[in-house]
Amino acid sequence: MLVLAACVSADRGGADPPPPEPHAGAPTAAEGASPGAAAADPDTGPDPALAASGAHGVTRGGTFWVEWEPAPAPIPVNEPFELLVRVYADGERTELLDDVLVNVTGWMPGHGHGMHRKARVVSRREGVHRVRGMLFHMSGFWELNVDVTRQFYSERVTFPVELP
Repeated sequence: MLVLAACVSADRGGADPPPPEPHAGAPTAAEGASPGAAAADPDTGPDPALAASGAHGVTRGGTFWVEWEPAPAPIPVNEPFELLVRVYADGERTELLDDVLVNVTGWMPGHGHGMHRKARVVSRREGVHRVRGMLFHMSGFWELNVDVTRQFYSERVTFPVELP
């Protein structure tokens, strides 16, 4: 007999799990790690105007280049928004991939919680993934995690987002 069980922490209300820990000695997204995190100046942090209006970066393993833009832009506080996510095979962003799956989550590391909603990809057309159900319910520093899966291989890129 096989028994499967799922647990939801009562104090987190089913929020997204924290992102995986970086390798020992590796810089974190907040320190401007690359590849795997959108570039941020470690002295001044992420550029809030850029991050809240979209960004691009390479996944941690260097396999995929991801760009995203919110609708509406910039990302509103405590209001639903959508994302358009594109995944490319090259750094020049000329080869758009249409055979990948995308999953997007938001995480607020300073508070130890994610979004109160689960975002989902509602359409995928010619390599453009439309993600609905996004909601950053409070101001502050967020991490936007984009997981890209192709066949049986998956990598993540983390984008810093600062909401006023």
